[in-house]
Amino acid sequence: MKPRRALALAAWSVLAAAALPRAAAAQFFPAQPAGYLLTTDASDGRALWVNPAGLVRRTEASVGADLAIERSPLDTRVSQFGLFAASRNLAFGWSHNRLPAGASAGGNLPKRAANVYAIGLGLGDPVFSAGAAKRWYRGDARSSAWDVATRVAVSPHLDLSVVWRDIGSPIVADTMLEETLVPAVALSFFRGRLRVGAEWHVATGGWNAREVRTGWTIRTGERLAVMFRNDLTPGLGRRRTVLAVQWGLNRARATLSASGSGATDTETYGAGLLLISAPPPARGRPRR
Repeated sequence: MKPRRALALAAWSVLAAAALPRAAAAQFFPAQPAGYLLTTDASDGRALWVNPAGLVRRTEASVGADLAIERSPLDTRVSQFGLFAASRNLAFGWSHNRLPAGASAGGNLPKRAANVYAIGLGLGDPVFSAGAAKRWYRGDARSSAWDVATRVAVSPHLDLSVVWRDIGSPIVADTMLEETLVPAVALSFFRGRLRVGAEWHVATGGWNAREVRTGWTIRTGERLAVMFRNDLTPGLGRRRTVLAVQWGLNRARATLSASGSGATDTETYGAGLLLISAPPPARGRPRR
């Protein structure tokens, strides 16, 4: 793909998001890293929440924390916070979700909360990997679910992945998280400085399309990355537009994100910090 066509694709993503019909927002949101990362882009401890096959993309030990603030015309509140730790290909995580009163019988009940505990394992190398993650929901939820995934770097320019998500269709508060298959593709240009990706979320019960996401990442060296993501399919409760900025140092990665849903006039702002105790060694194989 020529650079001009890649830039045209990014512009089309912005216009498509603005043109698509609005939809009702979901009542429960996944862990904050899944709010801005595509499944082909998760490559450190955050992959626990997005694509467990990505846990082997970086051989490092790390701990991280995430915070999300939701803003609506009627309220501004901390909606989610969590912690996670990873050592090479094994990761543990916890996320606390504060559910609004509007998610409880039309807002007539008090605000509620749900905790998510997760453990994930990835096997393989930066070229081909597979992984699995188990999640337990507690608080205003008594459910559990599995994610299984595989990911392959076909070439330095082409990355493919498949995630089978929410196996068991857990019910969290007022939301059933449907069992979903997520095939994805990502293309890299200009020695990895521009990365364009797309993924398709298909509910396995009836094989109905639930969500289509496109996104791109622009990197300026190893330190700064700007990420943009769109949910393009109309008629979906989780349709959002997301912008994130990541700043990387030798021993840390910091991320700021902002997302909006035109259907509910809500905005979500997120912040994340990852501290690395063992930086990954130099490798000749591609790393994402």
